[in-house]
Amino acid sequence: MRFRWLSLCALAGILLSSQASAEDAEVKVSGLVFGDYFYTIADQPHGDPAATVDENANGVWLRRIYLGFDGTLNDWLSSRVRLEVASPGAVDAGSAGRLSPVLKDASLTARLGDHQISIGLQGTPTFATIENAWGYRAVEKTPTDFHKFGPSRDLGLGLKGSFLDKAVRYHFTLGNGNSNTSENNKGKMAALSLGVYPIEGLLFELYGDLSNFTLDGQETFTAQAFLAYEHEYFRVGAQFTRQDLLSPPEGIELDPRDLVSLFAVGKLSEMFSLLARWDHSINANPKALSIAYLTVSDAAPYHFVLAGVDIAVAKNFKIVPNVEMVFYSDNAGAKPDPDVVGRVTFFWEF
Repeated sequence: MRFRWLSLCALAGILLSSQASAEDAEVKVSGLVFGDYFYTIADQPHGDPAATVDENANGVWLRRIYLGFDGTLNDWLSSRVRLEVASPGAVDAGSAGRLSPVLKDASLTARLGDHQISIGLQGTPTFATIENAWGYRAVEKTPTDFHKFGPSRDLGLGLKGSFLDKAVRYHFTLGNGNSNTSENNKGKMAALSLGVYPIEGLLFELYGDLSNFTLDGQETFTAQAFLAYEHEYFRVGAQFTRQDLLSPPEGIELDPRDLVSLFAVGKLSEMFSLLARWDHSINANPKALSIAYLTVSDAAPYHFVLAGVDIAVAKNFKIVPNVEMVFYSDNAGAKPDPDVVGRVTFFWEF
């Protein structure tokens, strides 16, 4: 693990030094750190009945540490390298481990007016706009990310730009479909978002992707609609996401995965804000057991609720006491008990 971390730092250092030595090159170094003190009020051992989950488990973890290097090579060419260190994503028995470093971004971008083309490891359009509107990635992932509808990164080609004085914006990626892991099959993933910004503060985005990156050749199609409005003192958002398995196993019919989500953030003062979110997985989520930092059952549909208070201690340092709750619907007699975790989330940027 130490060798892996040193290797990543060495790679970033080489790229950084090579950019810094180039004529007119500029490099911006930035970082983000976030974590929680957590207390599991009600947490069930979903999935593995042998797993032991202490409902009074508590402690501190650093969920993510980001270190980014953004370099300007000239007036139209730039590059980005970003490293991520992550804690293990579960609190059940046997999940303990060291923080693991990975390469999150490594891309080269050419800008042509209001348009740009990128090659390398980069962000996908799956929930980039939603994450920016939500504004609390340090507290929780966006709904599409949290409920495992698609990857946040991909290795391949990206196109991004705008028309009509940025009133219409697009983002397209074509990549391996394996997130930031290596390519191991012939499948690919194509993703496209189209956003409309008719007036200040209002946005509407449609998104779709087609992927067949699984080893067994199964294809999925994901469609998503997102609407948000931002005011000086509040912002709200709503989204609907559907994912269809285009090639289910022979003789098996599977319903689409449907997700509805609403969020609201209200600014009380320069120091305090309130935030709340409700996600409804209309169907049982077959990927629920892989959701990080919160045990969620894959046996029934569920409602995910988040509520918190944002306390701005300093310009780039915030503390957010919050609670995450999962309530389940009855599914053919299966209705798991709720999951509840209280947290004090902290994050700072530099």
